[in-house]
Amino acid sequence: MAARAAMTALRLDLVHIGSQQAERYELLQFGSSAAADAHRRGHLDDRGTYRWTVTAPDGSVAASRGYSALFEEWQSTVAGDPQPREGRFNESHVVPWVAGGRLRIERREAGERFRTIFDTVLPDAGMPVPPAPWRSDRRLHELHGDGPVRLLMVAEGFAAGEEAAFLAAARRACEVLRATDPFSAFAGRLRFSALFVPSPASGIPTRPEDAGTTSFGSSYGALGMARYLVATDLHALGRATEGIAHAATIVLANAGTYGGSGIFNTNCLVPAGMDDADFGYVLPHELGHSLGGLGDEYFGKEVTYDTEGADAWQPWEPNVSPMDVQGRVKWSARVAAGVPVPTPWQHAEYLRLMQVPLLPSADPAARPPAEVRAELAAVMAQEPWAERIGVFEGARYLAHGLYRPESDCRMFTRSATRFCAICRETLAGVLAGASPDA
Repeated sequence: MAARAAMTALRLDLVHIGSQQAERYELLQFGSSAAADAHRRGHLDDRGTYRWTVTAPDGSVAASRGYSALFEEWQSTVAGDPQPREGRFNESHVVPWVAGGRLRIERREAGERFRTIFDTVLPDAGMPVPPAPWRSDRRLHELHGDGPVRLLMVAEGFAAGEEAAFLAAARRACEVLRATDPFSAFAGRLRFSALFVPSPASGIPTRPEDAGTTSFGSSYGALGMARYLVATDLHALGRATEGIAHAATIVLANAGTYGGSGIFNTNCLVPAGMDDADFGYVLPHELGHSLGGLGDEYFGKEVTYDTEGADAWQPWEPNVSPMDVQGRVKWSARVAAGVPVPTPWQHAEYLRLMQVPLLPSADPAARPPAEVRAELAAVMAQEPWAERIGVFEGARYLAHGLYRPESDCRMFTRSATRFCAICRETLAGVLAGASPDA
């Protein structure tokens, strides 16, 4: 970066610390920055488990951004542990620099209530603030488009000599998204960029205890789930992307084992070496989480999260809902006359297939994954209410009690070829308005 642009934002490197019942933020450092995280201007963001809000000296809302965090997922996995546990997770947030204003971070409680867990005064305009640190060895490549919504793909686990391999992976990701609705429908608003940041070593560790060989501390096996691939050093990720305005961070990992993650308004992480079928499913699915704030709709897979707590039964995500005593869900106004509520579908058959052991498991009943996926796809193709908005029971890891809008969706099965109407409209709304100051 030859010269730094005007410093209109502040990057805060924090540590999110807590136990099963409590949490707090500690501020490690802050520095001036040229580009704030994408945010809502002039009103509160009601999405996410958390949100930061910048208020002007007169108390009015200047900017707000909802997000989710790895801390909340960790807290959910240890909720039932009788022994005290402490978690520490790095986070970086880049907020507009409103001189003399305040920054407040809140956590969602039940429903729409939020409680403050961090509050600080922002520096005055005359206060000297050092520039936020950044990776001077990074290289930014423009791949396609020049719209206001930048999807920034960042290298993870690619060593110094593997820049060409990363760029090939980034171009592949670009083509997948350009062919996926609603990204294809908003092609004129998109800008695909690739940021190469060399890692100390090539590849991604398979266990969290071996993390540390990559730029952003990524590994498989997070939170006790073998397929869960997450980046843990978000301070390092913030240094890599410093000053580059973008709507979403897509971390492409130098690995081929199935897995990934997507955390709302934080990042999504996808193994770049998966085969075409898995990559074509995982990338839009995880970006649905991180860019759109969409919830998982599947169930029947083993997860380590607490699925019985109050947070589990009051999801904020737009595509997952409980049903009230009058049979209403979040999208009830979209359910056409004549569509039964709840809407029948092959629930038992889906659950049976999701619980089939898969090779290379040693279980004698184990079957090839591709065979089971094909059978599930055939089941979903026979749904009488397919591609109709309804109230389908089973969502967000629970077989009963939570509902999703359609029988199938990219947030539900790996065989789905489209987002359901509610998910598509949610993503379209973000793409239509996403920019650093949306």
